[in-house]
Amino acid sequence: MFSRSYGNRWFLSGLVVFSLLLIAVLVYGTVFLPSKTLQLALMKGIPWSLRLNFFLIAMAVVFCRGDISVVLRNLFLREKNSEKFQSKRRWRLALRTEGVILIFILLMALLLIFQAPVRTHRIYYDEDIYADVGQNIAYVNQAGSCDFGTFEYGEYKARWLDYNKDPCGWPFLISLVFQVFGVDEEYAFTLNNLIYIGNILVVFFMVRVISLDRFAAASAALVMALIPAHLIWSNTAAAEPSALFFVGLSLLCFFIYLRTGLLRHLFLTAAVVPFACQFRPESGFILPLLGCTALLHVACGNFFFKEDGSGVSVRSASHDDGRWLPNLDFFKRIATRQGWMAGLVLLFLLCPYLLHLHAVGGQSWGATGPKFSADFFLQNLHVNGLYYLNNQSFPLLFTLLAFVGLFSGERRTFGARLVLETWFLFFWGIFLFFYAGSYDYGADERFALLSFMPLAALAGLGAGTMKKILKGRGAAFGLIFLLVFSWVQFLPLIRTEGEEAWSSRYDHRYARAFIEKIPRRSIVLTQTPDMFLLWGQSAIQSYAAITNPEVIQDLMRRYPGQVYFHQSYWCNSMEDPQWDICQGVRERYRLEKIAVAHEQAYTYGLYRLSRKEKIIPAGGSGCR
Repeated sequence: MFSRSYGNRWFLSGLVVFSLLLIAVLVYGTVFLPSKTLQLALMKGIPWSLRLNFFLIAMAVVFCRGDISVVLRNLFLREKNSEKFQSKRRWRLALRTEGVILIFILLMALLLIFQAPVRTHRIYYDEDIYADVGQNIAYVNQAGSCDFGTFEYGEYKARWLDYNKDPCGWPFLISLVFQVFGVDEEYAFTLNNLIYIGNILVVFFMVRVISLDRFAAASAALVMALIPAHLIWSNTAAAEPSALFFVGLSLLCFFIYLRTGLLRHLFLTAAVVPFACQFRPESGFILPLLGCTALLHVACGNFFFKEDGSGVSVRSASHDDGRWLPNLDFFKRIATRQGWMAGLVLLFLLCPYLLHLHAVGGQSWGATGPKFSADFFLQNLHVNGLYYLNNQSFPLLFTLLAFVGLFSGERRTFGARLVLETWFLFFWGIFLFFYAGSYDYGADERFALLSFMPLAALAGLGAGTMKKILKGRGAAFGLIFLLVFSWVQFLPLIRTEGEEAWSSRYDHRYARAFIEKIPRRSIVLTQTPDMFLLWGQSAIQSYAAITNPEVIQDLMRRYPGQVYFHQSYWCNSMEDPQWDICQGVRERYRLEKIAVAHEQAYTYGLYRLSRKEKIIPAGGSGCR
């Protein structure tokens, strides 16, 4: 069917017309639509676009099911006609050593992720917002954070929604889990645990595709599993682990397509790449990265050995005489109707991401000046460069092995090693110009995660090179022991909850305890309604008490004696603009203490809200 479609004389005309329509949509959305109108449209449209994108990925996986089956069979099972398989201990030798080692690494990783790092939020209150957006996608089919939501006898209603500045890929994944199992923020943590395992698998197969070196692939997987910040942030509900996974998966799919040239692998890449862009604003760097990969593949010749049926590597013709020869087959494959069709699918699925970037482009993201500037470069370079070299938060041995992997190895892998280095530079370098891009700025060490996978892949290649240099049976065991030994000193760091965001963390804990003291049919005024809504508690933004007093009057009629005010983290700092909202509530309403808790100089509390004899009128809305 597809072959007849490609051969149809109207096919190319249809591609051109559809491409022009997509370009027209982008131009209309970015030039003519007001930002607020575009945000409202995206809030309703993005859940459907992400569902379509996810469905196309699932379809592509079904198309590739035979390839996946062969890879797994070759990874774990020996050929039945091999001598070792015919041995008496057939049940033991049926499994390949490579597969057993990978299983061991994954089991070790599962043990680590559940036992070593503290399971807690580390970026407040973004993780609650991600989960709240996921709840709204799951239950009201809108991609926004809720400022006013109610639960009436189990029925959730999101009454005020705001469009979030971050892309919705991670909330969408959370929404899938919420739809299946119900709403519980614990599921977001578990999902990140699974994505941590996925990151290990992606880097394993990536190195395996690049080098066919089993030890290098296993070493890369081990490094990925042991990186301290990867462990720490994979036991949170942050978006960075999933952003890393899908960027890595996109490049792995593209590597596979470059190796095979098969249409189904191109379709898989075209489906995964736009989905990968939806996790972080900078995730879009996967697009120039794939462009660089294609150019290097053409300039340096084929990156990859191919395997014959027995798994033996066969040298590419472009390296037979020791010279690099341009590989122009790539252009021939892409400049076909199938290639143009894949490009059109890619552009269609990218439209929501591109419109999102435009819709939120004018927001400050907390910056008082420019968000990106060369003025931040030197300071961020000092911190973010030393991060990989000072052996305090990142094992120096991993960095040294990555250098070995980059500057040594087979000539054939030179192009692929350059791709890995380019990947690192893109996702490390962008934060050098960001006002909050320093890895020691608050909880922004999480930005480092986006550069971990190329480093782990290079470190695995470096370990493979060192094994060949050292030779001997004990070389592999010695290198693995050295990797683990150099990492053990970071276990106290991994187990530490940390001082960062302590005040918000206690706010979160006490708020959860406070709502146990009030009826379920009640509503809380709070500056963080997202977390209350995740707990099944009706909530509304505190600013409504000042800017929308008529709404509060109505709530007092609907919930007689059960309207409460949450004194949160934001109410404890007179320097924060949010403090004015708390003060405004105190001035306009009578507060009756329900529960109070203290941590250092901070006071957290829950108070029953009631009217004073005369409510002070709002003096303007500029309090949000």
